[in-house]
Amino acid sequence: MRWVETFPAEPPSARLARQFVQDLLSELDGECMGSVVLMVDELATNAILHGEGSHFVLRVERQHADGVVRVEVRDLSRKPPVPLDWGRAEEHGHGLHIVARLADRWGWTPVPGGKITWFEHSPPAR
Repeated sequence: MRWVETFPAEPPSARLARQFVQDLLSELDGECMGSVVLMVDELATNAILHGEGSHFVLRVERQHADGVVRVEVRDLSRKPPVPLDWGRAEEHGHGLHIVARLADRWGWTPVPGGKITWFEHSPPAR
């Protein structure tokens, strides 16, 4: 299944994107849901802060055969997302490090008029 929603590139949209994903994927267990929602928050926040546009697009896909969740955030910036080399005491700059740690796979793809930053996350084996 696939869902797509467009959000304004404004701070309240990070919360709206988290809620959108929580509502869609309500059947996920708590730990998996927490990881997915945290990664959505990080990518949405990056799109708001660095996306260079008035909006971003969130695409969520659930592969029912294996349970993999794929999330894509498309923004209007052509600049690649780069994990910053910041110390632990820094308040900002940890988002992509969090995504890299929690996701099974993540990356970005340049597209006409911007880029897509994405991650894939598998639920734990039962």
